[in-house]
Amino acid sequence: MNLPAEIIQTLDQEFPHQSGAHAHWSNQVNRGFMEQNLNGRWDTFSKFIDQHTLSYLSLSADLLQSKANTSLLNETTLQDTR
Repeated sequence: MNLPAEIIQTLDQEFPHQSGAHAHWSNQVNRGFMEQNLNGRWDTFSKFIDQHTLSYLSLSADLLQSKANTSLLNETTLQDTR
């Protein structure tokens, strides 16, 4: 439940000219969390995750990935980790 706030903080730090770009997806995700009964069915949460939310989340992920110092693991490293 803290992840959206952490993502927003990082987006605001790394992309200050894009402030508010997270408004739609963060509103939808937070609404889902607010209405989710932890003992309830998943559809209580997922009904708020529409196509726009997924598109904006994907864009946010791409933005963050562009600033990340990460690389894909090669097959050998992945097998060694397992």
